[in-house]
Amino acid sequence: MHAEVFRWLSSPIRLWRTILLVFGAALIVAKLSGDGLAVLCTTTACAFLLIGFERREWIEMPLDRQAGDLLARLSLAFVAALVV
Repeated sequence: MHAEVFRWLSSPIRLWRTILLVFGAALIVAKLSGDGLAVLCTTTACAFLLIGFERREWIEMPLDRQAGDLLARLSLAFVAALVV
């Protein structure tokens, strides 16, 4: 039970590569094109680019955790698009 809580609390830290990729791509696309839709599409694509690398335990993850991970990635993409 204690390991489950620690894994849940440390899950955003596991997405550090995705966080850097999403914000970096958003800044580059915003600088080059200035189009909000292009930034949103790019951040959404980058949010799911490293999903296989960062979530190798998906085979044994319950569906509610998988849904939470997907929601976190979509939220990250929308926040990055709105910030930039």
